[in-house]
Amino acid sequence: EQKEVLGGAKAFTSVAPQFFEGRGDELAPSYLDGAVIARLQRRLVAAGLLNENDYYAGYWTDVDIAAYYKVLGYSNLYGTDPSTTIDRLIETRPEDRDKFVDPPYLKPDYATLAQDVKTTMRDRLRREPTAAEMAELTRVMGGLYRQSFDAFTEAQRIAFEGTIDVNSPNIVRPMGVVSGGLTAEGSLTPTVQDVDPAARFRELFEQRFKPEIDRSDALAEIRRNTTNVYESLRTMSSLVGGGR
Repeated sequence: EQKEVLGGAKAFTSVAPQFFEGRGDELAPSYLDGAVIARLQRRLVAAGLLNENDYYAGYWTDVDIAAYYKVLGYSNLYGTDPSTTIDRLIETRPEDRDKFVDPPYLKPDYATLAQDVKTTMRDRLRREPTAAEMAELTRVMGGLYRQSFDAFTEAQRIAFEGTIDVNSPNIVRPMGVVSGGLTAEGSLTPTVQDVDPAARFRELFEQRFKPEIDRSDALAEIRRNTTNVYESLRTMSSLVGGGR
């Protein structure tokens, strides 16, 4: 199966992704020599992913990371390595692009999601997740990462087009403004609701496991109190015995 993306180029949608959110692939160029980074930055500019005046030649900063992040997403679509992907983007770049192109979504690495779930379960419940809980919680966390990406993309689209999608769930509406009533005209400044996947996951986790969290916290408090009692008894015994 093929999908048309970015200037009419074809991408195979059945290719397994090579790059994932949370693995740090977009940071890899930062370890290269400054001259190599500068050449890569010029190629990103030629591909239309980086503005000429936004980067520092030879230094890998946030703007470069954001641009390379898109390269990795397109690499997953094309089934190519990043260098070949940049070549293809340069070749297919329209002379005047007047339409916003949604950046490809870089799916979170399952290993990262699984480790985050295990860490949360161990910290809050002092146990390992069951297979069913692991499947449920990694799915929830993956969905939150997608919501964060969609909000970021919506903000980029507004900045590019200067228009507001009144049906977008990411738009923050002032009190009393309902869906369909928000326009780009007037003094209203559009605001996109940011999504913090980690914070929202913790909130949902506490709602989902509240009874068990309460029991676990109560048991931990009992253990602390018991330990304090034994420590007090040992101290009293030492004082009564004269330190013998």
